[in-house]
Amino acid sequence: MNYGIQHEARFRQANVYEGMVYDRAIRPTDIDGGMDFGNKLFVFFEMKAADAPCPTGQRLFLERITDAITLSKKSACALICEHQHPEWEDIQCADSIVREYRWQFKWRKPEKSLTLHEAVNSLVKLGAKLQ
Repeated sequence: MNYGIQHEARFRQANVYEGMVYDRAIRPTDIDGGMDFGNKLFVFFEMKAADAPCPTGQRLFLERITDAITLSKKSACALICEHQHPEWEDIQCADSIVREYRWQFKWRKPEKSLTLHEAVNSLVKLGAKLQ
């Protein structure tokens, strides 16, 4: 299934980061998704299997990029989501559950079960009120 991906074969290619280790073991990280709502609200999300933690470096990257955007007087949120899909099954990101999120310089846990789709909708509504 395509899911709106323009180049599905390219999408399925693995990025190999060999040779990309820098001072203090800094290495590239990938983020599963990002959205820009009119240069006013930026949303980043990372998908993890339900039992998989978010690595420290990836968590710090999400934290620092959202904080930097927030400092620039724009809104930014990073969401870490979890899913129950096995490796051979495609992940429906919209239906994943938000495990935690970064908003206004703090990591927070949702007060109730919230899908990624619901969270983004709430952020867009909130962003419209903040402008």
